[in-house]
Amino acid sequence: MVLLMNTSHPHTPWRAYSAHAIFETAPPLLWPKVADFAGLPELVPEMVASGSVEGAGVGAVRTLNFADGKSAEETLISFHSEE
Repeated sequence: MVLLMNTSHPHTPWRAYSAHAIFETAPPLLWPKVADFAGLPELVPEMVASGSVEGAGVGAVRTLNFADGKSAEETLISFHSEE
């Protein structure tokens, strides 16, 4: 699965973010949650305090509020589900 997003960061329209998490579950149960553009707060609540999504599919805009008080706005520009 590939999710490509751009962000409203003031220095560059493209940023790569990385976070690590270990999930003790079977991959078929995890992938739908990873693919849910609106589901990041539920998937990693210790990192993402809240979020909202406007729109659906490619072009949807996600606003994330992180536990450290920072926020980001991201636009889904591509989604390739590999089943």
